[in-house]
Amino acid sequence: MLICIHGYRSIEGYMNDTSIYEIVNEFQQSLRSRIAASSGYVGLATYSGYARGNEGATAWYSSDNLARLSGLKRIWDPDQLFGYNKPIPV
Repeated sequence: MLICIHGYRSIEGYMNDTSIYEIVNEFQQSLRSRIAASSGYVGLATYSGYARGNEGATAWYSSDNLARLSGLKRIWDPDQLFGYNKPIPV
């Protein structure tokens, strides 16, 4: 028997006092690392729409898809006009 459990986690920090930004950022990074370590994936994996932006292309698109996506990007967007916020490497 195979049982799959999928979960969604979002770590967000909204603050009015920007002096605590670094403390909140360190906490969020630490928590993200602990969640990723227990996720069952080899490395960090995230849905690109909710990504913070510092995870990298492998976390956004997976190593299984990245080569194919890079090939498509070379064909359909050779000038790299699209995807500025979570770019697919060419």
